[in-house]
Amino acid sequence: AQARAAIDLGLHVFLEKPATTTSTEFADLLELAAARGVIVFEGMRNVYDPGMAAVRAVLPRVGVVRRVSLALCQRSARYDLVLRGETPNIFDPALAGGALFDLGVYPLSAAVDLFGNPDAVTGATVPIATGADGAGTALLTYPGFVADIGFSKITASSRASEIQGESGTLTIDRITDPRLLVFTPVGGEPEEHRIEGDENNMIYEVARFAALVRGDADATPDQQRTLTVLRIVEELHRISG
Repeated sequence: AQARAAIDLGLHVFLEKPATTTSTEFADLLELAAARGVIVFEGMRNVYDPGMAAVRAVLPRVGVVRRVSLALCQRSARYDLVLRGETPNIFDPALAGGALFDLGVYPLSAAVDLFGNPDAVTGATVPIATGADGAGTALLTYPGFVADIGFSKITASSRASEIQGESGTLTIDRITDPRLLVFTPVGGEPEEHRIEGDENNMIYEVARFAALVRGDADATPDQQRTLTVLRIVEELHRISG
């Protein structure tokens, strides 16, 4: 409702991720924004980070992609409140709380940004006492390969993400802000690629928004990625009940 009110006033709108709770809501905002001649944009910081640009640059070296594994698992301190019988906002399903909406959208957005719309989606989530999802996995099927997407707010992991191809494997230290990529060719030695980036990598999404507002770039790919991710989230929620 706040976004619609701003668009009605002829204002460009920057939405914190996830942009909306359903793909239909976001599609409606896009339609209204087009009618008013303004930009509506989701701030998904990792896809605009220079580390993701480095991933795209190294990616062709893995050859034919066969398996992808991207994950973000960070135990929330507010999970302790859940264990005490409380329902903090971040774990309240009535407020779209849960690991999928809060964290899962990062590796999902990275996968869609790199590989596009999957042919099929399946997966499962782990419910917690509040009724929200605390953790889960999505399996995205693409022509010739699969991508598993892991997310959790009730456990923690420092495991790197991976893109495995027939010619080599690319590991990514952090899917939210890649700063160390390691490419290991089949039968060869690992090669490190270190990326310089601002400690606050939200500056990159703001720069993209400014460019779109100026008319320096087409917002359609950004908006379509958001729609695709929201549809995947909806399918995962449907599957998980």
